[in-house]
Amino acid sequence: PCSNEGAEGGARAFIMGPHPLSVVVCSNRVSSRDEIEEVLVHELVHVYDVKVQRLDLRLCENLAYSEIRAATQAECSRAWLPSYCIQQKASNATSNIFPEQARTCVQNVFATAVNDTAPFPKGPRVRRRFTEVDHSER
Repeated sequence: PCSNEGAEGGARAFIMGPHPLSVVVCSNRVSSRDEIEEVLVHELVHVYDVKVQRLDLRLCENLAYSEIRAATQAECSRAWLPSYCIQQKASNATSNIFPEQARTCVQNVFATAVNDTAPFPKGPRVRRRFTEVDHSER
């Protein structure tokens, strides 16, 4: 279980590191397979941003950039108003570390970050349910 204190206070998952860089899933805050998939996609976008894009998430605009990308691929991937969803999720997540600067940081990088879908292909991410996976080729 995750703590209710500090930056992880309300998080369903978070990355910890840098050595080793790890994804921590808060078992006391996720309750379904879909939710686990969503938080893993979200956190693995952050891992990609740290390891491949070399973003330092201790900097407000870098964290905002990564939170925008993560929300785009995870929580907001099927949102009715995706732009609003992404801005809200990214601002809330960034404000855990940068309470005074979060909204400005998100606004400054939004246009670029929302269009950066790496390592996913352009366009909305198609999500398959675990039960829909075809295991006949085993």
